[in-house]
Amino acid sequence: MLTLLLAVFAGGCPVTCAAASDDYLKALENEANDTGARTDAAQGDAHKAGGVQDRQLINPGLDFDAFETELKTRHAGTWFLYNRLSEPQRKAVFGVYQNDNTTSAVRDEIVRQLSPG
Repeated sequence: MLTLLLAVFAGGCPVTCAAASDDYLKALENEANDTGARTDAAQGDAHKAGGVQDRQLINPGLDFDAFETELKTRHAGTWFLYNRLSEPQRKAVFGVYQNDNTTSAVRDEIVRQLSPG
């Protein structure tokens, strides 16, 4: 009986794992296609600083709850990984956002928080 259960589980896992992977890839694809609604001032600041104009920004000045809502609604791929973090790890990511509201800085911190050690 145990062998049968293991066979059924092992046989179903590739389908389940593939579906989760497809959902994640779709979320990342949607996020990559979302150029975001940035203000002219934000674009001008990026240009003045010599930065790349097409970098994605997360709306500045959000409180913690609004930041999480912003990730969930506009940055689904980032939310997918962020959602796996503990509360203290999420607060650390929020701290990075408060200093640098680029999606790349937030994503880098999420990956750092998810990395072992």
